Amino acid sequence: TMGGGDEGLAPMTEEQAAELDRIVAELRVVLPDPTARDIHDYIEENMAATMGTWATANRVKKVNTRMNKAARAKAGVDRDMLEPDETDGPVVLEELGTWPDDTSLEEHMGEDEDTRCFAPGEHHAPVDGEDLVAGVSNALAYRRSLVACGRFIDGKLKVWRLHGGDAAGDDGDGEGGGEPDELVMLSRGVRWYQSEKGDEEGEIRAVLEVDFRRGNPRTGAHKRMVSALIAKHEEAGVHVCTKEVRDVWCAHLLRNRFWEEKYGGGGVGGGDKAKEAMLPSYVVTPAPEWFR
Repeated sequence: TMGGGDEGLAPMTEEQAAELDRIVAELRVVLPDPTARDIHDYIEENMAATMGTWATANRVKKVNTRMNKAARAKAGVDRDMLEPDETDGPVVLEELGTWPDDTSLEEHMGEDEDTRCFAPGEHHAPVDGEDLVAGVSNALAYRRSLVACGRFIDGKLKVWRLHGGDAAGDDGDGEGGGEPDELVMLSRGVRWYQSEKGDEEGEIRAVLEVDFRRGNPRTGAHKRMVSALIAKHEEAGVHVCTKEVRDVWCAHLLRNRFWEEKYGGGGVGGGDKAKEAMLPSYVVTPAPEWFR
């Protein structure tokens, strides 16, 4: 149980302490805005054989608290965008308000100085003279891709395609081969989240509800899915980004499905249809106050 003392236990070895740090850090990426209890439960259920005796709830809590403090101390520009969302646990979509039609998401996330999720020195879209050799960080590129999707929402585009360039002939983003892949999303609506801690207008964050599928754009199944979506919704918004940016999107989309997968049966039947199906999830945009 939480809070119980660990007096009777041998102190952790350096190796155990390092392993606990590594596992907790990993689970903070895999679970949706987890509490220490969520992390400890996961360890108990899945890693009891190797860690069960010494990775106590108390120790997990200490490590998680330390990592929470470190994340909160970071400026937004120093975050890799895989940190927990800091939404006091996974959001319950049904409880959130609907994003107002007359409020541009592109402006909210990218331009308005009170609400943008960019530091004063950062641009929400590529600019002339940007250092293309060093390139931009994955974290900045990810936030820019969110703004691009905000622009798609403003323009009433429901289908979003994130890939590395020419999707059909994409050579794995020119990253030395590798299978090409594309992240396709179908927008299901936008809600807004506001922390209860403050009532500053700047703390309002967008919650993008989507169905998603990531696949190889050269395969028949993927092409059929995209064709069907475009036939139904006419036009798709296309954003060119690196595979690493799509990885960040998928980390959020998959972790926000965690409880759905665990208790809701995942929502997709077996068989080949499951491979082609899109999965429902959501992404919470970064908190503007991280960048102030």
